[in-house]
Amino acid sequence: MKTLIITNYLGEKSGWGSYSMSLVEQLTKNGIKVVVICNKKNEKYDDIVQVEILPNPLSFKRNYFLAPLYVFKIWTVLKKKKIDFVHCLVEPYAFIAYLTSKIFRTRYFITIHGSYGVKTLRSIFYGFFQIIAYKNAHVVICVSNYTKRRVLEYKKLTNFAVIPNGVDICSPKSKIFNNQQKEDIILGVGALKQRKGFDVMVKALGIVIRTIPNIKYCIVGSPEDYKYLIYIRKLIENLNLENNIVLFGKVSDNKLKEFYKKSKVFALTPLSSKFDFEGFGLVYLEANKYGLPVVGSYDNGGEEAIKDGYSGFLAKANNPEDTADKLIKILSSKELYEKLSQNAISWSQEMSWDNVFEKYLEVYGSQKKYYYFN
Repeated sequence: MKTLIITNYLGEKSGWGSYSMSLVEQLTKNGIKVVVICNKKNEKYDDIVQVEILPNPLSFKRNYFLAPLYVFKIWTVLKKKKIDFVHCLVEPYAFIAYLTSKIFRTRYFITIHGSYGVKTLRSIFYGFFQIIAYKNAHVVICVSNYTKRRVLEYKKLTNFAVIPNGVDICSPKSKIFNNQQKEDIILGVGALKQRKGFDVMVKALGIVIRTIPNIKYCIVGSPEDYKYLIYIRKLIENLNLENNIVLFGKVSDNKLKEFYKKSKVFALTPLSSKFDFEGFGLVYLEANKYGLPVVGSYDNGGEEAIKDGYSGFLAKANNPEDTADKLIKILSSKELYEKLSQNAISWSQEMSWDNVFEKYLEVYGSQKKYYYFN
């Protein structure tokens, strides 16, 4: 069996890239041959066929106006190859995937992660072609029921499967995470932009330090919105939290692992708007596998990445008081912390890619276009 993967990149540079890398690894691990059509190759994966053809996924005009041109390029490269199915992993490439499936006369699948699954729908032109791609897909895979619900607000479709993101498990041995070595650090990881809700966490920390004065909040992530960065810095200054909050920017993968290992709790409280939302929240599971209890917020896909009361807690959206309450609850009880920490590891193992990928195999093998997972 051979699949054509349409994505931007294989790697950790973006959520799309990380998801694509993990899925391709699972496909090859399960004996499915893969050809990757992408915007940029990752030379580390020299054992995987990668072909640079596609424009930047955020170049909407190229992705839609010039879609036939890119499909022709794909055909010229692969015209002598048999493709069993096409899987588009990046929403703005959906119409290209649709046309590609027509050329190769095969089924195609689309994964919808979050915001970019609906952002194009606000445009009459882009939305028209995006809906064509969604309607004609064999199955549209949403990473959460929340994402599916947000797409259904715009178009009533029935060809959905809900398959959560998986997490790569380093080791099944929970003993490698020694809580005695952890420091009084709350960790937040994500691009520094308003949707991630870092301002909510900064305000919440102003409440937490009244009970736990030595706690620190480390924010790791590249600044994508400099106005928001300035706002966060000003907020930290106004709340006199300069000694409690550190902005680290983007760090290496190894440095990020060190943050996970030494931090005590992970917290990220996203905010949702009409066209901008967190589709799942893989970072919660990443934190869980290192034994970190997590705190997230309602009204986004994190509701399904966090097992409330088991791997961590969900707080009311845009509510610093409730967020602070959940953090204090975790940090003030050694017994509760140890329980949540062990539960977090168990939850991440349950949500491992090895387990999640079984659902992909079922969807790929199904002849039905009406397929659900909950």
